[in-house]
Amino acid sequence: MVHPFSTHVETAEEVAAIAEQPMGFVPKERITLTLRLWPRRRRRPRCAHRAEAESRQHPGGMDEAYPKLLGMCEGAALLRERHS
Repeated sequence: MVHPFSTHVETAEEVAAIAEQPMGFVPKERITLTLRLWPRRRRRPRCAHRAEAESRQHPGGMDEAYPKLLGMCEGAALLRERHS
């Protein structure tokens, strides 16, 4: 799982390591790589501060999103090589 609200850019190795953890319990065909869309245990603001809070959670825009998605795609390719 790639966390879009973090500034850390996951490498292909990190993505593969996270995805391999459930393989002992779940068939590999059922594992899907995905982005975490909203932080757990955090409520969305219900007031005028919502836009401000959302802008703080997405500080990097595409400059930060593209390397994260690239790491996720490379991690998926690495998993296919290891487990096919």
